[in-house]
Amino acid sequence: MRFHQIVSFGDSFTYGTDLADCDQRRFSNSTWPALIAEKELLRYKSWAEGGCGNQRIAYRVIEAYGQSYFKERNFYIINWTWIERFDYIDPATDVWNTVHPIHDGLTEHFFYKNIDSQPWNMIRNLQTIWGVISFLKSHDCKFVMTCLDSTLWNKDYTLKYTPAISTLQNLVKPHITNFQDKNFLEWANEQGFSKGLTGHPLEDAHREAYKIMHPIVKSLLN
Repeated sequence: MRFHQIVSFGDSFTYGTDLADCDQRRFSNSTWPALIAEKELLRYKSWAEGGCGNQRIAYRVIEAYGQSYFKERNFYIINWTWIERFDYIDPATDVWNTVHPIHDGLTEHFFYKNIDSQPWNMIRNLQTIWGVISFLKSHDCKFVMTCLDSTLWNKDYTLKYTPAISTLQNLVKPHITNFQDKNFLEWANEQGFSKGLTGHPLEDAHREAYKIMHPIVKSLLN
């Protein structure tokens, strides 16, 4: 089957924040997913959104599938973000919002004091990611997934949640691709690549990440 395009999903690291060709209106064509699409002579579109959480990313994957005329001819690259972010649809505006640790608002103060916990973050995010894996596999869609948050694989959590968390980890982790056994940001920092004003790895990191990921994606494209 000949693929029609590569579609990517994630947060600002996938959108391309801090890269020279990126602005608030247009995603970057210099990210490693975009470079793979260019090499394979495929169209490229990013559904990434800066500052979002994994619930929003999962929604965007299914939304993109539903809107796509080509559906099974898309190749999906999904970069999961930090698990303490929480997305919800504001009932007053019908618009997605994200509760984010770096925001200083009443919602954040209440959320991180009264609701947030590591076991809950792990369970809800693992369930979300497994839901997308199952969705894509059930529709015969090819995909590659990475994850920015290494704490998702922690074994240090309240014992009563061990059966559920460890089961979900064992289901999800085989589908996550790393950069030399690290997530993208850890790997870029270790390699000493340059970073932008808001801390995102720049073009040199994406070019080297492309060299790691391209053979993996190419094998699935073929």
